[in-house]
Amino acid sequence: MTQPDSVQRSTFLRKAVLIVLILLGIAGAVVSVYGYRGRAANRLLRERLAEYRRRGEPVALSDFQPPAVDDADNAALDFQAAAALLHEESQVAKDAAEIDRELPWTAEELAKVQALLAESTPVLERVRAAAGKKSANWGFAVGSAPFFFDMRELAPQRGLANRLALAALEAHLRGDDDTAVRHVRELLHVGRAVDQMPGGVVSHLVTCGCRGLACLVVRQIAPDLLVGGPRVGTAKPEAVVGLVRDLLDDQPLTDGQRKALLCERATMVATFDGVLDGTIRASDAPGVPRIQALFLRPRWLTDSRLFAEYMTDVADCASKAGNLPGALANPNHFADELNRHPESHSQLAAILMPSIDRAIETHFRSLTEAHATAAVLAIRLYAVAHDGKLPRGLNDLVPQYLPALPTDAMAAGAPLLRFIAHESDPKVYSVGKNGKDDGGSELPDPPRLSPDPDLGPWQKQDAVFHYLRPARKAPKQEEPGGVQKAVEP
Repeated sequence: MTQPDSVQRSTFLRKAVLIVLILLGIAGAVVSVYGYRGRAANRLLRERLAEYRRRGEPVALSDFQPPAVDDADNAALDFQAAAALLHEESQVAKDAAEIDRELPWTAEELAKVQALLAESTPVLERVRAAAGKKSANWGFAVGSAPFFFDMRELAPQRGLANRLALAALEAHLRGDDDTAVRHVRELLHVGRAVDQMPGGVVSHLVTCGCRGLACLVVRQIAPDLLVGGPRVGTAKPEAVVGLVRDLLDDQPLTDGQRKALLCERATMVATFDGVLDGTIRASDAPGVPRIQALFLRPRWLTDSRLFAEYMTDVADCASKAGNLPGALANPNHFADELNRHPESHSQLAAILMPSIDRAIETHFRSLTEAHATAAVLAIRLYAVAHDGKLPRGLNDLVPQYLPALPTDAMAAGAPLLRFIAHESDPKVYSVGKNGKDDGGSELPDPPRLSPDPDLGPWQKQDAVFHYLRPARKAPKQEEPGGVQKAVEP
């Protein structure tokens, strides 16, 4: 090797070492910067969560662990046992599943329901055992680690709610309105118990569904509900008044909504933490490779804080406003920002962000429908006491039949529900999802080229709830000759 070659190699080695040292320095600086940013983001997140805890709010998932309840006082045990007896796969259950929850029924439909209820006696007895039990501990072990709610627990309770709806309608057709009213109140009880599950928005939506089903049943039986009098099976006035109060009692549903939103907050924070510390594997969080947990820690922790702030603001707006427009007037637009600029945020935030606006709308629709249904039921109480005469306005129902005038939670400021005292078709209505009083219009919203008779009240310009039961739109089966016999109460 010549002297020049030795010098050249030595120079090369010095340059290589220098480059390596520079690269190591840059890497160290990058790691230091990301470490600092990660620590700063984590500190801001923990400070925010500590602030929520000082407000007395549940913050960690473990805070949502229901208190222990004695088995004798635990309604959830009765509802779980009742649901386990449903046998939804039986042919009798499948036949009855196709039957509409609207009256009148044909003789064939009634026979199918009665066959189902004949084998459902143990189910209904177990549901009745839950009467008076306000606590519901469903047996979930909610720890501080990320907890993923098993939605399979919800399907049996939806099945139980459907069975109670059929039982109420069938009892009404038999003239046993005392039992019909009891079944409706049991259905509402199932919904309230479901809201005590730590299932976040999902379980709360099932509660709203149970409440909506109960309201549908009430409006079906209200026009000819038998109240008072010596006849066996006639509904007791105090039971009907109790049902009116159940429908007007917003507090359980409002508390359930807030709990659901705060549970979503805790779930998101726990999931971010779980992915970052490795307790949740990448396979458990689709689209989140582990490399991101190493290099994007500051962004993830920042998104976790932004999501916590967003869910807190959503919960505060919904609780304080008491109506849909107020609840949606949230100055925090993190969800919109996430949709517009997903590249600036973590994939995990986009994956876990629930559809909050739709869930909030469903909640306030549920409140409003219950208010309107309570008014319909109070109209029936008034008519029974006044020889069939209907009230001139909802004011005539207060305070004897309604404790207070029902409000429209779909309108800004939650004004009173509207009432049209038409002799042949009295109706109560809400301004609906467009928030505008269209005079009780039942035109589709948005407009359609051809009318759809199957549109529900919330798909129209105003959400209208009739006192008199509308005719069935489309009979499922016809008897020979095209004549369908209806079974009336």
